[in-house]
Amino acid sequence: MVAAARHLPAAGVEVRGVRIAVGAATGIVPGALELAFRAAAVETRFAAARLIIERVAARSRCSQCGRVYEFDDLIGRCPACGAPGGELLAGDGLELRAIEVRDV
Repeated sequence: MVAAARHLPAAGVEVRGVRIAVGAATGIVPGALELAFRAAAVETRFAAARLIIERVAARSRCSQCGRVYEFDDLIGRCPACGAPGGELLAGDGLELRAIEVRDV
């Protein structure tokens, strides 16, 4: 919420929604994130805002066979050879995508 607030004027803007992308390999549980957002938003300009969570698949390169594959969990398993893990290429981040405000 602090990162979103940095992109807004000091006052006078009613926030309707905050859109974020959450990588599958972050270990972040969307329901827990929503609960934390609600708790932090109390008595702020984010109090009425919706939290819109976009899940982003993780992507790894297998350390055994080199295949690049996507997965939707903390650790992936190569679909070609079955090896777990590998070099994580994407899906380990949390990104602020958009802040929706009320038209003035």
